[in-house]
Amino acid sequence: ERSFFPLFNHIKRRDIPMTSPVEIDHPELLVDGEGSAQPFTMSFLYRTREEGPAGVDEQDKRVRVVDTPAQTVLAVGFQGGYSIDNTVKNLGTLQQWLK
Repeated sequence: ERSFFPLFNHIKRRDIPMTSPVEIDHPELLVDGEGSAQPFTMSFLYRTREEGPAGVDEQDKRVRVVDTPAQTVLAVGFQGGYSIDNTVKNLGTLQQWLK
């Protein structure tokens, strides 16, 4: 997966555990809930700023570390690819947790 491995290698170099939550932003899912074959962004969320400085990764310029306000996240894992169809299929699990 083109998005996953640059991020995985980044956290591996920084000794950040793979337990870091992964955020996948499917913009079209947020708009209509149906989804389509649009590009998505993927982020690994640092638990604290001490895990590394903000900026572009020196070894892989595709990876950027951005400071954002602290947030609480709910992470639900599922198997399969990062397609919008697979995400929509598993969205019910997340919605159940939120209830």
